[in-house]
Amino acid sequence: MYTALRQLTLEERQRDRATARPYGQVVLDAVERHAGELQRHWSTAEPQASAGLFKRREAGAQPRRRRHSEIQARVPLAGIIASDTATLDALAEEWSAGSRSALVEHALRLYLDVRPD
Repeated sequence: MYTALRQLTLEERQRDRATARPYGQVVLDAVERHAGELQRHWSTAEPQASAGLFKRREAGAQPRRRRHSEIQARVPLAGIIASDTATLDALAEEWSAGSRSALVEHALRLYLDVRPD
């Protein structure tokens, strides 16, 4: 999954650096796109509408990120604002995902269409 995530962001940077998403933005897109499925995965509550879960950082306000030569074992959530991190934590709790990491990992697997290792 981490290889697929890195490949996606590299391809976006090659196409247009100005519109390329950092990992954190890909995570938000993944959670929003698959919110209903993620909620059903862990809970039996009725899924809520997935559009507009996060406030998001404005496009020009992206902080500079440190680059890693190797694929990360965890997805750094650079590029998202504190309230969106809090929303991820609240969703993980509300949907009984166990942790933000579990929610992020499952969302990315769905978004990137990657099977568990």
